[in-house]
Amino acid sequence: AHPVRVQVNHHPQSAFKPIKPEQHDD
Repeated sequence: AHPVRVQVNHHPQSAFKPIKPEQHDD
């Protein structure tokens, strides 16, 4: 149900990227 959860499990550090890519993209 939560696609974000799957990414967190696969990429714990990258979890912040999909959530707030603009802040990290800076």
